[in-house]
Order: sequence, then structure tokens, then C-alpha cells
Amino acid sequence: MQVELIKWVDTFGCPPGWEFEDEVEFKVTEVVSVGFIKDEDERMVVLVPHMSSAGRKQIAGHICIPQQQIIERKILASFPSIS
Repeated sequence: MQVELIKWVDTFGCPPGWEFEDEVEFKVTEVVSVGFIKDEDERMVVLVPHMSSAGRKQIAGHICIPQQQIIERKILASFPSIS
């Protein structure tokens, strides 16, 4: 399994309550996520930061990042599969 750093674009905004129109910030935000590549297809990359082999394989904290949101990817390490 590979561990990758993925930089991707996410939405920004939707604060609680009312805002004045001329004070609204129109932007997106860049996010950096790191983890094991659990699965990947043409639509998304599934990134998992925590894996355990305690009895049955367990994962925690997975995130599905849409491919079109990805700005940059960097392989940090490669490991044999956790069994």
C-alpha cells in the first residue's frame, strides 16, 4: 500500500446566520490530506489515515476525494499490505 500526500480543493463558506452581501468572501480552500490509498477509480481516491490488523482488518477516518478536486499528489512511502 502507498502512503500519499494529496492536495485538493474544497468548498468554502456556509457560515451560520445572515451576512451582508458585500462582505461575503467568494473563494475555495486548499486542503492537504495524508494517508494510505485504500481504493481509487476514475471518480475518486479513498484515503485512510489509520489501519489496524487486530483480528479483522479495521480502518478509521477514511475520506473520499473526488478526482477532479485533486491539485497535486505525492507518494511518501510504500508498505506491504496490512494483514
